[in-house]
Amino acid sequence: METILYRDSFRFKENIMQSFAKWTSFSFFAALLLLCVSHPLAAQQDTDCLECHADSEMADTLSAHGNPLFVSKKAFVASAHADNGCVSCHADIDELPHAEKLKLVSCGECHDQQETEYKGSVHGIAQIKGHTEAASCGECHTHHAIRPIKDPASSVYPMNLPETCGKCHSDPKLAEKYDIAVPEAFQEYSRSVHGRGLMMGGLLVSASCASCHGSHDIHLNDNPKSPMHASNVTNTCGACHVGVLRWYKKSVHGKRHAAGDNKAPVCTSCHLGHQIANPERQEAQLAALSKCGGCHEKELATYRKSYHGKVTALGYAGIAKCSDCHGIHRVFHSSDPRSTVHENNLATTCRNCHPDAPAAMASFKPHTDYHDKKDWPAGYYTWLFMTLLLLSVFSFFGLHTILWLIRSAIDRKNSPPQTPLHLEPYLYRRFDKLHMFLHLLVIVSFLGLALTGLPLKFSYAGWAHSLAHFLGGFESAAYMHRICSIITFGYLLTHLIYILRAWYQRGRKLGYLRVLFGPDSPIPRWQDLKDFLAMTKWFFGQGAKPSFDRWTYWEKFDYLAVFWGVPVIGLSGLVLWFPELISHFLPGWAINIAMIIHSDEALLATGFIFAIHFFNTHLRPDKFPLDPVIFTGGLSCKELDHERKVFKERMRKEGRLKELEQQPPSADYMKMVRVFSFAAVTIGSILLILMIISAFWH
Repeated sequence: METILYRDSFRFKENIMQSFAKWTSFSFFAALLLLCVSHPLAAQQDTDCLECHADSEMADTLSAHGNPLFVSKKAFVASAHADNGCVSCHADIDELPHAEKLKLVSCGECHDQQETEYKGSVHGIAQIKGHTEAASCGECHTHHAIRPIKDPASSVYPMNLPETCGKCHSDPKLAEKYDIAVPEAFQEYSRSVHGRGLMMGGLLVSASCASCHGSHDIHLNDNPKSPMHASNVTNTCGACHVGVLRWYKKSVHGKRHAAGDNKAPVCTSCHLGHQIANPERQEAQLAALSKCGGCHEKELATYRKSYHGKVTALGYAGIAKCSDCHGIHRVFHSSDPRSTVHENNLATTCRNCHPDAPAAMASFKPHTDYHDKKDWPAGYYTWLFMTLLLLSVFSFFGLHTILWLIRSAIDRKNSPPQTPLHLEPYLYRRFDKLHMFLHLLVIVSFLGLALTGLPLKFSYAGWAHSLAHFLGGFESAAYMHRICSIITFGYLLTHLIYILRAWYQRGRKLGYLRVLFGPDSPIPRWQDLKDFLAMTKWFFGQGAKPSFDRWTYWEKFDYLAVFWGVPVIGLSGLVLWFPELISHFLPGWAINIAMIIHSDEALLATGFIFAIHFFNTHLRPDKFPLDPVIFTGGLSCKELDHERKVFKERMRKEGRLKELEQQPPSADYMKMVRVFSFAAVTIGSILLILMIISAFWH
C-alpha cells in the first residue's frame, strides 16, 4: 500500500514539472514573437548594422545630433556593450535602412542613478538649457568604444581622464562663451604636481579631475554640493592627504574653518586648484609668501622690510619664509605651546637655519616695523637718527651742489682752457702711487658693493630683480659683496698704517699736533670754515672764488666720510654676515639694528658719491667731463694756479715746489684712464637715477 501511494505521488510531481516546462517554453517563444513584432530588426545580427556603419567612408559623417556615424567593429566588439545589440540602445530603429533622424540614446534606461546625478550637474543643466556643447555621456565615455573605468583603454581611466576633460577645458574661446572660471584648466593641471604625477609619472594615486570634482554630479565650486566648495574642499583633499588633514583640523586655520569662519584659509586658499606646484620648488615657496600675505597684509609688509623678506623678494627661497617659522599645516597661535614661534620653541626654530644660534638670537625681529615707537623704541630711534642724517647731508650738500652748478655755468668763461695732460711739460704731484692704487681699490670695491647691495635695498623694484639676476642670483651677488667688503677692509687698514707711520715720522720733526692740524692734514681747521664762507659769497656773486691749499673743505668731508662710513657700514655688515657669532655677545634684535644702520648708511654713501662727489670731482663745468688727477697723481700748472694757488705759494716758500714736478702720463695711458673713469661714472650715474626713481615713486 505504501509503495502504491509513493508511486502515485511521484507521478503527480512529474506531471506538474512537465506542465511548468511547457508553459515556460510557450512564454519564451511568445515574448520572442512580441519582440520581433515590435522591433523587426531585433532578430537581425549586429553585423547587419555594421555593414554600413563600419564603412570607413562614413568616418567623417555626423548624425543630425552631431555624433559620428562610423562605428569601429573592432572597438565595439571590445567595448563594455559588446553583448548588447545595437537596438538595445537605438530602440527606435524599426527598418533598414532606418530614418536619418533618430532619437538621442538614453543611457538612463540602464544607468538610471548616473543619469539622475548627471541631470543635476553643471553639464546636465547646461544641456537642458540647450547648450549642446556641454559634456554628455558620449563626450566623456565615447559612443561605441565604451570601456570599463578600470580598463586602461577607457577614456575615463584616471590616466586618460585629464585629456578627456581637456577636450573642452583647454579652449579659452569656449570658456569665454560660457563664462568658465578657469579658461585653460587642462594646461594648468598638466603642469601641476598632480598632473605631472598622473600623466607623466603614471601614478594612479595622484589626483585626477574626478578625484576633486566628482564624476557625474559635477557642480560649480560655489555650490555647497561641490566637493570643491569651501565647506567640503578640506575633506576632498584630505581623502588623499590624510596626515595633512589631521594637522590642519588641529591648527588655528582649521579650527576657525570648523567654527564657520568663511575667511579662514582652506586648501585652495594657498594651493591653487589647477596650478598646484611641487612645494619643494623655489617658485612655489616664494609664491606662498603672497598667499600668506593675502590675509596677513601687515605681517607681510613688515616681513618685506626685514633682511629675510628683501632676499626672498629678489627670488631666492633659501632663507626664512613664513612656513619656515610658523609651519605649513601645523600652524598654531604664538601663545599655543605647540607653536613653532612660541617663546619656548623660538630658539629651536631659529636653529633650523642657524644651527649654532644661541638662545639670545631668538629676540631677533623677523617683522620689523621701524615706525612702531611703542613696541620697538630702539629700532624707531635708530631709524629716526639715520633718516635725519640722510636728510641733513643730502639737503646741505644738495643745495651746495646746485648753487655751485649755477655759479660755475655763469663763470664758465673765466675757467682756464683744458690742455691734454700728455702735452703738458710737467705736472705737480698731488698723490703718490700708493694713494693712486688705494683709490683704484676704492672705486672697484665701492662699485662692486653698490651693484650687489642696492638690489637688496630696493628689492621691491623691477630693476633690482634684473640686476640680481644678471649677477647670477642672490647667492652670487652675496659672495661678490663679501669679497668687495674684504677689499674695503684691506685698503682701510693699509691707509691707517700709512697715516700713522707718516704722522709718527713727521711728528718727531715738526710736532704731532702741528702735523695733525697742519695744512697738509685732512683734519678740518678754522681755515676750512673761512673757505666755505668765501665760497658761499662767490655762489651769490658777493666775492671772488677762493683759492685753496692742498685740501678743500669738501675734499676733507669726503675723506672723513670714508672714515665714518667704512667702520659703520663694515661693522654692521659683519653683524649681518655672522649673526650666530654676534648673538653670543649681543641680543638678537641687535641684528635688526645693524640692518637699519647698514642699509641707510650704504644709501647715504652711494647717494653722496654718485651725486655730490661725482659733481665736485668730475661733472662741474670747469672739470667736465673728467678730472684724472687720482690716476695721474698730478695737477697741471693752470689747474694749480686756478684752484690751489695757496698750496702753490706755500710750496714755493717752503722750497718744495720743484720737487713736486713730475713727468706727464702718456697718451695711451690717458686713453685707458678715460675709458675706466667714464665706465665708473656711467655705472654710478645709472644707479643714482634708479635709486632716485625707486625712492620717490615706490
